[in-house]
This record gives sequence, C-alpha cells and structure tokens, in this order.
Amino acid sequence: MKLKLIVNSLVVMAALLSFTSCDNREQNVTYAPALTENLFQTAEKEGNLTIFTAAAKRVGIDQDLKFLGTYTVFAPTDAAFTAAGITAAAVSTMPIDQLRAVLRNHMLSGRILSTDLAPGPNAVYVTLQREVLNCSFYSNSYFLNAKRVNKTNIRTLNGVLHTIDGVLVPPVNTLTATAATNPNLSFFVAAVNRAGLATALNASTTLLT
Repeated sequence: MKLKLIVNSLVVMAALLSFTSCDNREQNVTYAPALTENLFQTAEKEGNLTIFTAAAKRVGIDQDLKFLGTYTVFAPTDAAFTAAGITAAAVSTMPIDQLRAVLRNHMLSGRILSTDLAPGPNAVYVTLQREVLNCSFYSNSYFLNAKRVNKTNIRTLNGVLHTIDGVLVPPVNTLTATAATNPNLSFFVAAVNRAGLATALNASTTLLT
C-alpha cells in the first residue's frame, strides 16, 4: 500500500513539473496586453489627430472605426490637415460628402502593418473611396502619394492605425470633365454644352456615384 502511494505521488509530481515547464510565464516571457481599444478610441488618445477625429464624428465614420470591419487607417496629423487648409473650423462647414470622401481616401480594408506594405516604387493600393494610392519606400520611410507615413503600426482591436504628414485628397472630376476625356463621348459633351445642361449634370451626386 505504501509503495502504491509513493508511486502515485511521484506520478503527480512529474505531471506538475511537466506542466510548469511548459508554462512560458515561468520563463520570464513578456506577454503583450490584450488589445481592447478600437481604432477611434486609439486615434483620440494619440493627441495630434483631433481634426481627424472631429471629421470622423461629423460624417459618422467614427461608428465604423468603433465597431464595423477591420481597417487600416492612415490618419493625417493636425499639422497635415492645417497645411492643407482643413482646420478644425473648416471641418464644421465642409460639405458632408466631400469630407467623407477625404476620410475614406485614407482607409484600406484589412489589417496592414508597415512590414506588409509593398516597397514599390508606386505599388498600388485601393482605398475605401475606390481611389488609387501609390506606395513607395525610400529614406527609411513609406510614402503614399508622396506623403510620408511618420508613425506606423499602432495596433487596435479592429485594425491598424498609422499617421501621415499630408492629406490624401481624392481627385475631384465633374461628369462633363470626365466625359470630355473620352473621345467616344465627344458628341454627348457637345450636346450637353449646347443645351446648357453642364451645370445641372455636374451638380448631380446621383450621376457621379
């Protein structure tokens, strides 16, 4: 009986030793804390993205950055927005559609770290605004449309935040200006101009979407 108890005790001790040896916490391994803050919360805490977060609130994109999907955001700093003429005051007066287009042009679908970015030159990425960004790597920095990504890989619960030192303004083309670049639509453009309909067509958001 005593022999059996001794054997059982040895088995239990061996199991405990085996479990402990497999536990990395006993080997002084540092574990990264769980990510609990979403993209919008993280942007608010950065301190130099106040215009970006104010714009996101105004157009409702803050809700997307809190709950929906997984995104990579290249957020312009306050200095970048101000240099582009988009101040905190301007955010409150800009047309909603225009402001939303600007913000969506800084967002990509999925979680993309700087190490995942193609070095280019001029590697193509498509934004949520369906515009092309050209990515290149030189002087130890990534550039999107010649704007430098100055802080990278801020990981969040639902994506990755980077900051950028310029505003990636999407190109603005009117319907008639776009049509004029297509030689097959020359008669259409001429007819629109002759009928005096250019202003009405160019103002129609339905036709431009």
